[in-house]
Amino acid sequence: MDWDKLKTFHFAAETGSLTAAAEKLGVSQSSVSRQIAALENEMGVPLFQRHARGLLLTGPGMALREFTREMAGAAVIAESTLKDAREKVIGDLKITAPVAFGSTWLAPRLVNFADKYPETRVQCLLDDREFDLLKLEAECAIRLWAATHADLIQRKLFEVRVSLYASADYLKRHGTPKDVVELDNHRIIAYQANIPTPMRELDWAQRAGREDAKPRPRSSRSTMSMACCAPSRAASASPPCRITWRAKIRAS
Repeated sequence: MDWDKLKTFHFAAETGSLTAAAEKLGVSQSSVSRQIAALENEMGVPLFQRHARGLLLTGPGMALREFTREMAGAAVIAESTLKDAREKVIGDLKITAPVAFGSTWLAPRLVNFADKYPETRVQCLLDDREFDLLKLEAECAIRLWAATHADLIQRKLFEVRVSLYASADYLKRHGTPKDVVELDNHRIIAYQANIPTPMRELDWAQRAGREDAKPRPRSSRSTMSMACCAPSRAASASPPCRITWRAKIRAS
């Protein structure tokens, strides 16, 4: 049964007028008349008695009206549900972020997120590798680097300043570097070696001031991420975003 014809019948039955039904549907009166005639022809029974005062329902018409009222009510509920879904953040959200950034910056903020969006279930994938958002390995990625796929949505969240630090005892024994060139004479704790290429930006201290030369050797390596990054598509929910960070050489 054609819903368009049923909808036309419903408005005609509720208003008792072809003209009023046409106004509600935004169509011509002749269009309403043709739809009703076609429905009567399909069902093989008359649904209305045409009267000078308007339309009067026949027995089959009264039975059909009860059916179309239920359909109209269901349509209103469906529309309301979809409207709520558009206005609410609901469902599952899978977020990926580097280990340290996700642990120290993202995780504490999830408490407020959960309070604000109680119908959302968040799964955090803390890993320094890059998850493939196009393959739906995650829906939202917080990264240090920009997305390379043009069909991903990304937003810059903020900038992160990165500095060099040393213990007071180390500086007492080895002195404080006054510029990047003097880093050649100091020990550098670098990031772990077997990491995705974008994460190697964390090892900027090895390359600072040596753009045309080999990187400084590392004295040891860190297994913890010192990173910051940002999101993608979400749910939907959902966008990737990125945090760009600026290295600022400083000893303290």
